[in-house]
Amino acid sequence: MAGRFSCYYLIMFFSAQMPPCTALPFRKQRKVRASILVAVGLICSLTEMRQAFAVTVVIANGAPQIRLRVGAAGVTISLVTFTLTASNAGNGTAINGTPNITIIAEARGLVADSRNATLTVNSSAAMISGADAIPMSVISWTTNDAAFPVGTFSGGVGQVLTTFQNSRTRTTAHTFRYANTQIFPAGTYNGQVTYTLSMP
Repeated sequence: MAGRFSCYYLIMFFSAQMPPCTALPFRKQRKVRASILVAVGLICSLTEMRQAFAVTVVIANGAPQIRLRVGAAGVTISLVTFTLTASNAGNGTAINGTPNITIIAEARGLVADSRNATLTVNSSAAMISGADAIPMSVISWTTNDAAFPVGTFSGGVGQVLTTFQNSRTRTTAHTFRYANTQIFPAGTYNGQVTYTLSMP
């Protein structure tokens, strides 16, 4: 109600202080005065609309920190499984692993200290079954986020997967694929890759 009262007060004020326009006929004086009243009314209405949609968001300037999640939440290591049969082993048709693996990387820094976070992976250890081994370089991945490019494990240490500026979160779901271009001895092969998020 206070906003409406102010508008009426302004209208009455300008109307009362309007000096007569002696150089114009009375009918034209009324047209000029009406235009001024409408203009004042519109200004009041627009001011009220801007105030109604005003929003303020305050984000505290916290200490630098990083967080990384690969797979399921918790301390359990997520397992991706590839299943081959005697009929399709080594035929060149890639085999999708299950399940997809979610990767969430978060990095935060001070407002006045812009820094970059880097996610790397160590795939240097091969998959082992007894005395036999399959290098991790036979496994690739696709992604649902362009910030995480598609790629293939290098079989080395410190392979860079993505780099991003601090105070951001990057989330992706990786679908892993076994190349299936070679024939290896039958067996159950197990291996492990390790992801590392760092922000110097």
